[in-house]
Amino acid sequence: MALFSKKEFEILQAKNEVLESRIAVLEFNISLNDKLLSEREAKIRELENKIELLNIEIKEHENRQDFSSHHVKKFHEDYDKEIDKLEKEISTLKTRPHNERGAGRKHRATPEQREYIISLSAQGVSQNKIAGIMMNQTGAKWNKTTIRNIIISAKN
Repeated sequence: MALFSKKEFEILQAKNEVLESRIAVLEFNISLNDKLLSEREAKIRELENKIELLNIEIKEHENRQDFSSHHVKKFHEDYDKEIDKLEKEISTLKTRPHNERGAGRKHRATPEQREYIISLSAQGVSQNKIAGIMMNQTGAKWNKTTIRNIIISAKN
């Protein structure tokens, strides 16, 4: 006696393929985010080092005897402007990305459900049948228009 019918097995295989592709996408996104984070951290360290060097230069120029007080004041103002600019850039790099908490309207389907719907559509299953399958699996009401919108959004 078989554990699954052929159709159930094919559906499970399709789900597995969708999940494997989703895992690959998520792993790629994680590696990309790690790279971006390390680049930001390197840029922040670079800017902090520049600020430190500017502060050292300011102290060196303040200790020189051959500059007039006006020249020292102008020199100080220029360095303060440069330090402010660098600190603003550091602040910008440290800010959180837009909508980090994921606020806003949520999708009707989970990413796994979306991938499953798309795979069924690619196999030629009608939108009405997909809505019926989703209704049986989730116990919630699904409409063919919802299915159509998910398929269309995946193509864009």
